[in-house]
Amino acid sequence: MLSSCNVFSFNTKPFVLAFTEVGELSVSKNMWMGGSYVLEDSELSEITRDSLIIDATIQESGKSSKQLVEVSLDSSPVKGMKKKFMELPPVDGATLERSCELPIDDFVRRMVRLCNQAKAYSATGKMIQLGVQLGGKGAGKLKDNMFLNQVPHSEYLSHVQEESPSRAHTLPRKK
Repeated sequence: MLSSCNVFSFNTKPFVLAFTEVGELSVSKNMWMGGSYVLEDSELSEITRDSLIIDATIQESGKSSKQLVEVSLDSSPVKGMKKKFMELPPVDGATLERSCELPIDDFVRRMVRLCNQAKAYSATGKMIQLGVQLGGKGAGKLKDNMFLNQVPHSEYLSHVQEESPSRAHTLPRKK
């Protein structure tokens, strides 16, 4: 279990609205009278291997109350929030078992999925960086041997590029 730290300094409101009963209640209670049920504030309280525990401050009919909500890393948006937040397929557990030995890689992949659903795109990079810092394989990290846009090109690629146009006139044409 981890306590919240600077790596997790991101807006947790979308997570509370998208994946908990708070979001569902806000839709139903605000249907007739907007603003009668409002999520005022939320703060990450705890992190476990399978969930985020968030302290939510809710204002209902002018009265504020605190509520502890749990967001599973395998969540999908609740019924009232499916139009606002996209639904992604869950991360396959069998794939995770084969591809990552450490629990942090499992956490990172599932958390990145959750962040994408909640439109917290800036947090995905923080999650990958966290995994790298805690000794994971770096789920989602580009490998060092991926020479993207390598210039000059390798000898093989240069040869193919030079030879292809010269062979073009010798190829039989289709009729």
